[in-house]
Amino acid sequence: MVSAAILLLASALIFLALVSFSARDALLKQMRRLPGMGNGNAGQLAPAELAYLLRDGDMAHTLIVMSVDLVQRAVKMPAETVPAQLRPYEKQVWLSVKDFLRQLAEQKAGHLVPISDIKNPLKWVMRANSIKRFMGESLRSFVVELVKDPRHIRKYFSIAGIARLSVQLYTSSVRGAVEREMREELLRAGLLVPELRRKQFAQILIWLIPFLVAGPFFVNYAANAVPMGALAVYLLLGALNAMVLRLVASLPGFVPTYDEFARVSAELKRGGVRLTAIRAILKVGKFILYALIGLICLVLLAAELAISTFILYIPPTPALYVIIPATILSLVMVALALDWHSLSLREQASMEALRRVKEVQNVLSQVTPIQSFTKLFGDGSYDPTFSHLVACYGIETLWLLS
Repeated sequence: MVSAAILLLASALIFLALVSFSARDALLKQMRRLPGMGNGNAGQLAPAELAYLLRDGDMAHTLIVMSVDLVQRAVKMPAETVPAQLRPYEKQVWLSVKDFLRQLAEQKAGHLVPISDIKNPLKWVMRANSIKRFMGESLRSFVVELVKDPRHIRKYFSIAGIARLSVQLYTSSVRGAVEREMREELLRAGLLVPELRRKQFAQILIWLIPFLVAGPFFVNYAANAVPMGALAVYLLLGALNAMVLRLVASLPGFVPTYDEFARVSAELKRGGVRLTAIRAILKVGKFILYALIGLICLVLLAAELAISTFILYIPPTPALYVIIPATILSLVMVALALDWHSLSLREQASMEALRRVKEVQNVLSQVTPIQSFTKLFGDGSYDPTFSHLVACYGIETLWLLS
C-alpha cells in the first residue's frame, strides 16, 4: 500500500518535469524569435548559408558545400572575374577557387589530399569515399549515356578536386574571413540568433536545474513522504538512470552517416528501392535500441530496488513510485544541460531561418540527384539545386538518393 505522502511526492516530481520541459520549449522558441529583425534579403538561401544554418555553424560541412557550388559557377562562368551575384563571403574564396581549377586543369592538383593536412582523417576519408561512390558508381553509366557535358564539368567533380579544395579552404586563413562575413550577413538578415542573446538564454536554462533539484526536497519536507537522505539517494539514482538512458539513446549517432540517413528517410516522402531498404534497416535498428533500453531499465530498477530494500529499508513499491518520477525529472535536467552547452558554443538559426530552410527542403524532397546532376552537366547556366542537395543531405548520402 502506497501512502498519500508518497503519491504527493511522485506527482510533484512529474509536475516539475512537465512544467520545466514546457518552459524549456517556450524559452527556445522565444530565443529564435528576433523582434525587429528578419527584414533582410528575402530571396532564396544560398547553398553555403543553408549548410551553415542546418548544421549549427559547422564550417567543415559549409566549406564542402561552398566548394561544390563555386566549382560549378567557376566552370560555367569562366569569362567573369568576380560574378556580381556572389555573396560577400563567397568573394573571399572566389579567386582561390579559380586558381585551384586552373591548376587542376593543368593536372597539377590531381593527387589525393595527404592525411597530415586533415584534422579529422576518418571523417574526411568517409566523405571522400562517399564522393567517389556517388560520382563514380551511382551515376557513371547515366552520365556517359544520357548527359551532354558541353562545359566539361565532370573532370572538376573528382574525389581529388572536391576533397582537396574543401580541406584547403578549411585549413587556410580564408576560413575565418568566410565565417565572419557569413555570420554578419545572416545576422543582418535576421536568420541567425546573436551570440549575446543565445548565451543569455543558455544561462536561463542552466539556472532552472538548481530549482528542479531543490523542488523535491521542499515537497518532501511538507509531505514527510520519505527520509531526506533516502530522497537524496533516489534523486541520485534517477540522475544515473537518466544519464545511462541518454547515453544508450545516443549510440546510433556514433554510427557513421546514421543521422544523415535518418534525416533523409524522414524528410523525403517519395519511395524507391534504396530509400525503402534504408527505412527498413532504420526500423530494425530502432527496435533493437528500444529493446536494449528496456532491458537496461529492468536491470537498473532491480538493482535500485535492492538498494532501497536492504540499505534504506524502504519497501520496493514506495521506492518505485519515487525512482521513476525522479528519472523523468532527471531526463529533463540532462536535456537542459545539453541545451546550455549547445547554446553556449554553437550557432542557432532564428525562427525565420527555420521557415526558409523548411521551404527549401520541401522543394528538394521532390528532386532526385539524377535530375539535378542532369542540369549540372547539360545546362550552361548556373543552377543551385545540386548544391542545395549537398547542403541538406550531405555528400555522404547522395549516392542513396539517386
